[in-house]
Amino acid sequence: MIVRRLTDTDVNAFKSIRLEALKTEPDAFASSYDEALKLSDEDWRARLTQPIVVAAFDDTGTPRGLMGVIRQPYTQMAHRGSLVMVFVAPDARRGGTARKMLAFIEAEARQAGIDQIELEVRADNASAIRFYETAGYQTYGQLPRAARSQTGECDDLLMVRHLDA
Repeated sequence: MIVRRLTDTDVNAFKSIRLEALKTEPDAFASSYDEALKLSDEDWRARLTQPIVVAAFDDTGTPRGLMGVIRQPYTQMAHRGSLVMVFVAPDARRGGTARKMLAFIEAEARQAGIDQIELEVRADNASAIRFYETAGYQTYGQLPRAARSQTGECDDLLMVRHLDA
């Protein structure tokens, strides 16, 4: 897998993997597949300008994973970023793709002056929680009823990693 940062010229690859993520794991994301289908190409392109967005591509150039970091917009919080859009296609899991993307995006975040990454993960997603813990993230709280979906309500764990530690 080749991991690289996406630019506004990658809008088709971004749209493709993001729609796959929303369709494959509808309970894992705040937005829905149906909402994403309504976005224009300009909307998709705009989603690539502010955050740091990376993707993993297979040997054919097909995106198989996605991950983003959004910096906090306020001066006194600009050292913080939120990890978002984390997805690896089911047939690309368990091969180190998520680890590669996380290492890449953490390096990009450091270069951008972000030294703390925060995330929310469903409390019932044991494999994702283990992944983040192994990568050095620590749980600092739990948000009850963080999301509602067709399958019900779920709490989120709040996790953080200090990149400068």
